[in-house]
Amino acid sequence: MNLGGLAPMHDREFDPADPGLPVDIATLVQLRDRVQNDQLMQLPGRVYFHVVIICTGGEGLHEVDFTPVALHPGRVVHVQPGQVHRWRFGRNYEATIVFFRDDDCAHIGSDGWPIGPRSFDLGKAEQRRNSDLINLMLDEYDMGRSTESRNRALRGALQLLIVNLGLDQKRQSNTTDLPKPYIELMDQLEQSRGWSRSVKGRAELLGYSSRTLTRACQAAVGLNAKEVIDSRVMLEARRLLVHSDNTVEGVARELSFSEASNFAKFFSRMTGENPESWRTRHTRATES
Repeated sequence: MNLGGLAPMHDREFDPADPGLPVDIATLVQLRDRVQNDQLMQLPGRVYFHVVIICTGGEGLHEVDFTPVALHPGRVVHVQPGQVHRWRFGRNYEATIVFFRDDDCAHIGSDGWPIGPRSFDLGKAEQRRNSDLINLMLDEYDMGRSTESRNRALRGALQLLIVNLGLDQKRQSNTTDLPKPYIELMDQLEQSRGWSRSVKGRAELLGYSSRTLTRACQAAVGLNAKEVIDSRVMLEARRLLVHSDNTVEGVARELSFSEASNFAKFFSRMTGENPESWRTRHTRATES
């Protein structure tokens, strides 16, 4: 992806090497050569497309929503639209990275909650199968087909890659076992945010009592409804602080806090740090 020219805290844009491609594929070495700015890549950025990192050699780390994920051969990291991620190059690793948008893959409807890192390991046979498929996709770039034919072939191959990697599967294999009110709350938080932290208000919109919603959250994740809601608002606060140059006051308004001071108290209670110092610490390039 072309990150050159972006201000340190701006969103990452889908910008394939060949304009018009529905999917872009690059090794980590190729990506770094394209950008020619490791320091910029190591700053956090929010994406509104999919980034799939398939580690092919060595060891390293990649950070998703402020959580480092260990990389080793066969490890796949899936950064989903809306998440903040950063590249970390402190340890050597090799990877193939696949970039695509929801529009070009008929939307991956995992379960509507892109929260935290999604990673998993491929077996040797799966690694070979997906490597062969990626090589076929790369061959399409040089086949000399018409743009329409090439893009149709790439979209078809992308769908197969998504299925092969299991990216179309739910993030949590036990989602069907989770209480329905909890699932509906998580979907509500993602799809019609409004960022209200009121358990009563959110429960009423869903047609439940506050007690029912809290019982469902405790059964699902061991937290009450207020803690679940606050955790999601906190994640969004962190994302907004690092991916935009909005003021703390502006972030507080976007998250429906009546006063910036109330937001600062909330942030400090959740993290032990004020928003400004947290932003400063997390918007630096890192070699760790």
